[in-house]
Amino acid sequence: MNTIFLRQLSPLDGEKCYDLLKNIGRNENDFTNPVHDMSFDEFKIWLKQQDDWSKGDNLPEGYFPQDCYWIIE
Repeated sequence: MNTIFLRQLSPLDGEKCYDLLKNIGRNENDFTNPVHDMSFDEFKIWLKQQDDWSKGDNLPEGYFPQDCYWIIE
């Protein structure tokens, strides 16, 4: 039996996560995927932004801290 777990997004995530997201449509299965059209450099910036937001840093006005997790098998 495979083990499934959650792992919080990290600014250190690399090409494996990027490649996965590039293969998922921009709006597939009612989920949005902003990474679909990004370059790898833009993806690294997006990771940093998501990490900052999870800590409440550099939030746009009206936003609140949020976390993003990967489901890993």
